[in-house]
Formats: sequence, C-alpha cells, structure tokens
Amino acid sequence: MKQFLLLLIVILFSSASLANSCYITDENKKDWSEQHRNKVKITVDEYESELFVSAIFPSQIDNAKLQSSFFLKGKDWSKPELLIPIETRLDNNKVFVWYSIHPSLAIDGFVSASYGEECGIEIIYQVEYNKAIKSDS
Repeated sequence: MKQFLLLLIVILFSSASLANSCYITDENKKDWSEQHRNKVKITVDEYESELFVSAIFPSQIDNAKLQSSFFLKGKDWSKPELLIPIETRLDNNKVFVWYSIHPSLAIDGFVSASYGEECGIEIIYQVEYNKAIKSDS
C-alpha cells in the first residue's frame, strides 16, 4: 500500500516541462539591421513647425511577418527612455509607419520593427532629424 501511495504521489505531482528559451543579443539586432538596411527607407520632413517621420519596412523578413513597430527615444536604443508603439499600414507588400514630433524633442530617436513570433528578428535604425532641420534652413 505504501508503494502504491508513493507511486500515486509521484505520478500526480510529477510534471514534464518543455521549455523554449531564446536570447537575442544587441549584436544580433545590429547584424540584422545592417543585413536588411537596403530594404528600409526612413524620411524626415518638416511641415508647419513639426517633423514628420515616415519609415517603410518590408512586410516579411526570412518568411517572418512584421509583428510590431516602435518609436524609441534615448541615446541608447537598447535602453530607451521612451518606447511607443507605432501604427502600421500595409500597402503593396511594404509596411508604412509614421509619427510626428516637435523639433525641440527631435534628438536621439530610433524606429524598430519586429518580425516573427517570440524569438523573431528585430531591426532598429536611428532617425536622422538633423538632415530635415538643416536642409530647410
């Protein structure tokens, strides 16, 4: 009887766990960003004292669909001071994202796009606001 109880306890309280771990390094993100740089276009235009940033991302990278896009503010993209999701629009197999920002806040900005589920690809690019500000001066 004791053996049966012990077996029952072991069966009831034992568990099998399947774990899928993933660790994406900053180096992975840099490599992916450089690898896919020619597929991304970022423009900054000034209109009525606002800067309008638009980015075009591919809808898929390595068969992984775009999942999300973000605006990151801060000197270090890996530790942003502010991270805001950006609305996306799909058109002609390209993804368009955009936001506006006041010129006084237009420093240290990045846009990112994430592809695939869980451990997918993430690409990040710095927004060069100064090109728009200098070109119109």
